[in-house]
Amino acid sequence: MHRDRGVSAAAIPGDRKRIGEPMDRSSPSTSWGFSGGREKERIGVGKQPEMPRSGGGSTAMSKSKLSDAESETDSEESDVSGSDGEDTSWISWFCSLKGNEFFCEVDDDYIQDDFNLCGLSNQVPYYDYALDLILDVESSHGDMLTEEQNELIESAAEMLYGLIHVRYIITSKGLSAMER
Repeated sequence: MHRDRGVSAAAIPGDRKRIGEPMDRSSPSTSWGFSGGREKERIGVGKQPEMPRSGGGSTAMSKSKLSDAESETDSEESDVSGSDGEDTSWISWFCSLKGNEFFCEVDDDYIQDDFNLCGLSNQVPYYDYALDLILDVESSHGDMLTEEQNELIESAAEMLYGLIHVRYIITSKGLSAMER
């Protein structure tokens, strides 16, 4: 019956590809994730300068040192003063910054659960320092860090909080927090 239809394999137009022929990789529809190399630059963090560490594990810089560095360099971005007298958490401070109005405060319990942070240590430079900063863990090593390292850790903490926030707002608790 198939032979009676009058279409032979030789009559198929030349624009069809056979299974064994290579695909044209220049077409955007056939090359998933092609970004011209920009993806590696954005994700890859390269070699980071060494940070002082204690033998006990994670450490963080003090909130007051961060506040001083932040108020010196980015005072025009913030509508919250970085004074030492305030007793606000880093999360509250970050969410109250100008431009961060759409962030909600993620529960500390959610952040402390390692399951919720799975894979983020590979994406964020200075992960341990940034996580400690977010959770307001005080450390004696904050005095030993340079101003440049403090800025890098602050930037990493902002990135990490954004990634945690994305995961948090798709939970029922996070959705209700965003609704308020």
